[in-house]
Amino acid sequence: MVLAMAVSLAYPAVSEQTFKVGVATAAPYAMKNSDGQWEGISVELWQAVAAMLGVKYEYQAYDDHAQLVKDMAAGRIWRSTIRLP
Repeated sequence: MVLAMAVSLAYPAVSEQTFKVGVATAAPYAMKNSDGQWEGISVELWQAVAAMLGVKYEYQAYDDHAQLVKDMAAGRIWRSTIRLP
């Protein structure tokens, strides 16, 4: 809850934007189900946090974890569902 309040104060207009969230297959944290939807521990955690914060997001899928890290560092995506080094 404290995290949600801190993020909402740090990003006052978050509910007005759609954020790109990087995701890459890393079972059991993130993987696609038979319907082609992302699921897993990290994905479900992200979905809960986004719902609590009221943010809109879309997943940006990556085959290459290194590229995901580069894009996040460059600001092309907002967050990631994978553990970053």
